[in-house]
Amino acid sequence: MNFFDDLGEVITSTGKNVVQRTKDLAELSRLASVLAAERAETERLYGEIGRLYYEQNHDCPGEEYLLLFGKTTASRLRAEKVEARMQRLKSLRSCPACGKEIPFESQYCMFCGEKSDPPQVEEEETPEEKCVSCGAVLPKEGMFCPFCGTAKSTPPSEEKDPSEGNEP
Repeated sequence: MNFFDDLGEVITSTGKNVVQRTKDLAELSRLASVLAAERAETERLYGEIGRLYYEQNHDCPGEEYLLLFGKTTASRLRAEKVEARMQRLKSLRSCPACGKEIPFESQYCMFCGEKSDPPQVEEEETPEEKCVSCGAVLPKEGMFCPFCGTAKSTPPSEEKDPSEGNEP
């Protein structure tokens, strides 16, 4: 009988170990899920901090932020142009009061009732000049990038007429 008693103790002990290990694995899985959620929230908050800092300081960023601000501004402007082009293709535009999409020719917003004259259709867009250093979209006026201070590749006053040819 001693054999069966020992076998029973081994089975009971092994069963308890398996149950404990299962509980530990379930807890590890739960903790991994909590950790992933906290890391995602931290990244979201970092993004929010960055967005707020950018919005508050885009006119005069610190030197260490110039390149990132230039790239952010350029990306935002490109996104706005893409969005406007998509809206034109869908014959839509954004209401200036509430931001909802309304038919392009609407004179009033169908959501908030605000008067909104249709915008004038722009002529063919001219290609944007980008900074060779930071990639920011450069304004037409001026000779330097407002984000990193790099000189434009060819100042407007030095542009040559291609019909003039090369001078020795």
